[in-house]
Amino acid sequence: LGMLLSIILTGLVVYMFDSFKTANPGFTKSSYSWGALLPLAMIIFFIMAWNNMRKDEKLIKSLDRLREENIRETITINQGFGW
Repeated sequence: LGMLLSIILTGLVVYMFDSFKTANPGFTKSSYSWGALLPLAMIIFFIMAWNNMRKDEKLIKSLDRLREENIRETITINQGFGW
């Protein structure tokens, strides 16, 4: 949701800036500044965070699977000893 909103915000800022420049050609002599790159950086960081969270979820699921197998083995061994 955050990535979608930042894409929409970036598009809206570019559209408003360009429409202002075309409506007032002699009024402003400016260009995109470094601040205009922040929403793009935010999108990139959203994608990086999403990928890493997905990797962490896979790791947790695999660890849960190993833990369940270990518990089953322990129960089987303990039943063999009569515990």
